[in-house]
Amino acid sequence: MYKKIVFLISIILLLGLIISQSYQELIDQKKDFSVSENSEIDINGKKYVVIEGAEVRFNEKGFQFSVSREGTIIIDGNDFFIVGSEDKPAQFIFDTEGKLTTGTTFTTKEGAFTLRGYSLPLPENSEVEYLKYTISINVPPNTEINPSISDPKKTEGILEIKTKEKGFLKITGGNFQVIDAENNPKETNLYFANDNGKLRVYFTDKTAAFMNDKGEIDFTIVNPNHGTQNPEIDLVFDDRISYSKPYVLATKTRIGSFARKGNGPIISIGPGNRIDLGGNLEGGNDLSQDRTVFFQGRNGFVILNRGETDKIPTLQMKGDSLYNPDRESFYIGKVKSGSKLYHKPGSLIEGVNHGEGTVALRVLAYDDKGKKTPHELYVNNENEYRIFSEDTAKKLMDPFSYIIEEVTNRAEKIFSPGVAINQLSQERKQQLIQLGNEDRKDLIKNYLKPGGIAALEKRLDELYHDVLGNSAVSASVQVLTKEKNSLGSGTIVGYNEGKVYVLTAAHVVNEEEDQENIEIYLQSLQDPGKSTKLDKEPGIPGKIVAYSERLGVKGLIAENLDKRDLALLELTPDSFQMEELKRRGYVQIAPPEFGVNEGDRAVFVGCPQGNFYVRGCRITEIMDIIGTDTLEINSEPYKGQSGGGLFMDGKLIGVVQSGRPASTKYPNEIGGFANLESIHKFLDENGYSFLYKFIIFILFRKS
Repeated sequence: MYKKIVFLISIILLLGLIISQSYQELIDQKKDFSVSENSEIDINGKKYVVIEGAEVRFNEKGFQFSVSREGTIIIDGNDFFIVGSEDKPAQFIFDTEGKLTTGTTFTTKEGAFTLRGYSLPLPENSEVEYLKYTISINVPPNTEINPSISDPKKTEGILEIKTKEKGFLKITGGNFQVIDAENNPKETNLYFANDNGKLRVYFTDKTAAFMNDKGEIDFTIVNPNHGTQNPEIDLVFDDRISYSKPYVLATKTRIGSFARKGNGPIISIGPGNRIDLGGNLEGGNDLSQDRTVFFQGRNGFVILNRGETDKIPTLQMKGDSLYNPDRESFYIGKVKSGSKLYHKPGSLIEGVNHGEGTVALRVLAYDDKGKKTPHELYVNNENEYRIFSEDTAKKLMDPFSYIIEEVTNRAEKIFSPGVAINQLSQERKQQLIQLGNEDRKDLIKNYLKPGGIAALEKRLDELYHDVLGNSAVSASVQVLTKEKNSLGSGTIVGYNEGKVYVLTAAHVVNEEEDQENIEIYLQSLQDPGKSTKLDKEPGIPGKIVAYSERLGVKGLIAENLDKRDLALLELTPDSFQMEELKRRGYVQIAPPEFGVNEGDRAVFVGCPQGNFYVRGCRITEIMDIIGTDTLEINSEPYKGQSGGGLFMDGKLIGVVQSGRPASTKYPNEIGGFANLESIHKFLDENGYSFLYKFIIFILFRKS
């Protein structure tokens, strides 16, 4: 039996040798032939393994294999896994030296291929075509493609990979997708080339994008050189910064636009970005068509970096580069001492759709020598920005640090390098701003740092519910005198027999001139931060029913106890205005037994220039006398807040009368208020004790 097996094997080998020898004779004579079974053949000293059914043809330019079935052929030691058919045979075209050349076309089975020195895996049904200087490969959409250079000396021409249909190519830097102007997907083309032994990757389309694995836009790219003689934009996936061609940087933690000379790609950051720019509390992202970030490297670079732990991302700029949050522009300009970051209203990046808003970001600028310029730009989620000097910016090193900036109409903005503070809602930020500085530090130290945003928000809720109450802001009003056109504030403190009462400071109104020339404006329901005067609604008429003039010299308080700087206004609203008043409620004046002590936390409310303003504070002094400025706090009220209320536990405990800013002589801010004893005495003497002594049966309620 053994002898029979050995004999059969010998016969098979002999037949194979005879067949190969017969093929070799045909090859030497350059005669066409068909391969009857899988065979190894030698053409011009090179070995080829050809599958059964292959047609071998010769011509003056070389030879070719035509394969109409599935199988593996081996060319120059490289496997080609192919799918051929009678209708669409695989064609392998060789020159006289045995190299694959123009006209080679085949459809692949899944496998690893080496093509003109490029090594890459290809999925099943990829279509390969050899052109004169390019290998063009059509792959199914959403295919992972990561070519490499197997031998730089043997790598020739360009490798073009494109999707058969609309879809992305998954490469080292992410999911690359060619898109149209409306961000709709198109067929994707990418090019690969040998750049001194390193793999170069580039595209030439007008617009493209990187997508995350959820299908969200990571960032989009506009090619400013599209349609020119040099339309190529390179894609770089390491941290190279010195590079000769315009390119996009895309690493795990950085996105950049580079152009050593001329214009680099325009980049727009999307809601699915890898940097987490625009991330919000809900785990989503605030970037959208309405909130945008664009940048472009020009004769330099712009790099967006993922933020350090607990910090917002940082943008670095050099050269003539541009940064456009919303419709504003920032660029680097030269000054005598070097370079400086400048702001210009309007967009300097054209041809893209800017939104009306943006997200929090820190921006650093560098001069031509790579030295950081002595200032930093901070942008917050409220679309507000501020350029700080280097010394001021040093205060913003810690992720829980912040700077509060006063702006027009006494509104304030908060800037911080911290993710947590920037992710607070605008309402929460205003609550944080309105607290005194020591209180803010206490909140951040004891709540934000250990417990995060949720702990801070919960504590802010507790503070504002306990200290301010539900109606303190809605019951606060703007006071306008017609004759003087004077603006002040006040508080709705009660209702009796169809009349509404507002407590304010005497110096806001004039007893003789303004007796019946007063108008009251309420908190706007359309924009709770503003008064109805800014909504151009008519004021509610009022008159002075009780008045105690202001004491001019604080040192004479004891001798002028009847001068308390208080006024009580009586409103006469029409039926519509009465309903509006009821929707806003009123605040009860605290009774005599209500305990107010030095060190207690309180909140004062006013309406300077028609903007409602709430500020947290601590009571620093309470005088046991009746008069003007008989209660002091550690914060200065603004002009226009005079007459506004001081609140604790939802009750009114004081009325704004004066303020003194911090100075060299007086390092601490001071706010002067009428204390409860002065308010009670004033109401008692004028017959309005019921506003604090008795229960008011007809209550105002918000509907």
